[in-house]
Amino acid sequence: MREYAFETQSFVAACSAYMSDAVPDGFSAEELGFNVAAGGSMLINPAGIVKAGPLVGEEGLLTAEFRDDERRATKAYFDAMGHYTRWDAVSLSISDKTLTPSQPRESGTEAVAGDGSLSAAQAQAVADEYDVPIGVVEAVADELAD
Repeated sequence: MREYAFETQSFVAACSAYMSDAVPDGFSAEELGFNVAAGGSMLINPAGIVKAGPLVGEEGLLTAEFRDDERRATKAYFDAMGHYTRWDAVSLSISDKTLTPSQPRESGTEAVAGDGSLSAAQAQAVADEYDVPIGVVEAVADELAD
């Protein structure tokens, strides 16, 4: 959490779950295993300094006083943008192309024509590639065309 606050130069309220040792109705102690919800809530400033917490093993309410200049001071010694602002090292390309789950094949790459027929040359190429008799390829193509 401290790293996240420092890296993003933001105030962080880390709210973690806490469950007492009492076993809730419908569960057994064996089902819960180790302390799953031990807490760990804390309030952190943009420099990664924990201002309140961590609150572990108990239920409670954390409060802290934050000032705007804590963020400005962090910006003075840490450049969060860093190498991302270097257009020569990092670039973003945006495409207006609409993506769909399936795309039609480009012309010339289809094994079967739009009318479902398979040319003799295409049938022979498939037969040679998969080492099957040309009659089998033609039968499968006819079956798919129907």
